[in-house]
Amino acid sequence: MSNLVLIDLEKDDFKIYEDNCFYINLNKGKINITNSKNISFSELKNFEKKSRLDLAKSLKKKIKTFNDDFFQELELFNLRNDKIFSISKIINFIKLNYFLKGKKFKTIKLITDDDSSIKILKSLNSKTIINYKKKKKSFNFVFFKISKFYVKALFLIIYIKLKKNLIPKVKNEVCMTIYPNFFLKEKDIFYKKKNTSLLNFLITDETHLNHSFLELIFTYNKILKANTIIVEQFINILDVITCYFKTVFKLISLRKNDMYLEINNLNLNDFYVKNFYTSFINRSKLEIYNKAIPKIIKRFNISIFNLYLFEYSFGFYLIKIFKQNHVYVKGYQHGIFSNKLFWFDLIYNKKKYHPNEVISSNKYSDNQYRKIFGKDVKIKLNKKKISNLLEGMKNITKNSSRNILILPGTHDVEDLYIYVKDQLLNNDKFVYFFKLHPKNKFSFKETSKIKIIKNIRNINYKKIIVSSTSTLVYDFKEKNILVEVFAPDYKTSCY
Repeated sequence: MSNLVLIDLEKDDFKIYEDNCFYINLNKGKINITNSKNISFSELKNFEKKSRLDLAKSLKKKIKTFNDDFFQELELFNLRNDKIFSISKIINFIKLNYFLKGKKFKTIKLITDDDSSIKILKSLNSKTIINYKKKKKSFNFVFFKISKFYVKALFLIIYIKLKKNLIPKVKNEVCMTIYPNFFLKEKDIFYKKKNTSLLNFLITDETHLNHSFLELIFTYNKILKANTIIVEQFINILDVITCYFKTVFKLISLRKNDMYLEINNLNLNDFYVKNFYTSFINRSKLEIYNKAIPKIIKRFNISIFNLYLFEYSFGFYLIKIFKQNHVYVKGYQHGIFSNKLFWFDLIYNKKKYHPNEVISSNKYSDNQYRKIFGKDVKIKLNKKKISNLLEGMKNITKNSSRNILILPGTHDVEDLYIYVKDQLLNNDKFVYFFKLHPKNKFSFKETSKIKIIKNIRNINYKKIIVSSTSTLVYDFKEKNILVEVFAPDYKTSCY
């Protein structure tokens, strides 16, 4: 076997046949392949650290060319590899580049439905044979999306100004909320703090809710309470208009910037440009809060600000603006955390984006936070209650059972679904039960072998498979319940 096949497909395509070769899976899709040997990325772990550093260094240089906090706060530079799959793919291409040096394959073939992968492979090996499964292209329409957002924001602010608003009675300690996330029967269930007030964002950067105009109006009227500050109440109509034109000017001025990205002679331009402009659109939406937040801080004499999402771009923005106004910031862990995530690696003025205090939710993450922040940030362990999903559970696995429980995270339901379908091709005696994440957006049809359940109790399971991006891995570890952690080879490890 002297041929190498690289498989980069979003979905299975068993009409494609390969035989007698080495092959590497770059994505979740599979093909019909026989008499061949798989090369896993776990076998290339010697290149892992070097490849991550290569990506981080190159993107850090890009940030510095802008000399503007706005660009430091783009999601692209947040590098959430637990959320954005393309980051894993780029790191794997860099690893592949190192691996192929000194290797002599007769042919290298790329089977892909991603045209950006073609450019990367052609820059790696100009003789690569391409099998391109063309899919429908998506376009960013940057100017249109920004304009659409600002029109919606403008009408929302006009509505709020025309309505008789309650002046909230506020404590000097506030907690950031995004209703209805982490609310139950109109009550906050995340912080559960007494003697604090809620500081609610209706819109944010639209990555959390993405409500329509009517949904925003409905939410606004629902949460109009005496103990809740609605941030959008403090945005002026002129602020929205001014921010729109400033954002458009910033967008136009990008023409002067070098938008080309190359790492170790790999052409990563498509990856960079696509993620850059998507991040730009989302970050530009936060500009409407630039004057409203300082106004709220001053009016209500806020001295302590609590927030989750502090490890994300939205959190970076909020931490900076509150600290600039001399407010003590407490960041609460939200989601998984380990040293395998590198969400903070690119920021070159880190203290600006550090919370003053981090509240970790489990002992495993607590140790990692202490290593990352050192003595710069106060770390406090506040063990969160074990998920209701595990309440009363001791060990539900039964060897005689043919049932397998699947617990996905927010972003890998499709990955697990395709994994299960592949498993059924090899062995169809098992039944897989999916307990979906509340924010899941991937839909699939149930079959006699793949089912969706809401209650995991009263069923015996042979095995439990948990997403490596889910905080449930901590809960199972705490309860000493044996599970299999789903960490597909084509994704960089998060846990």
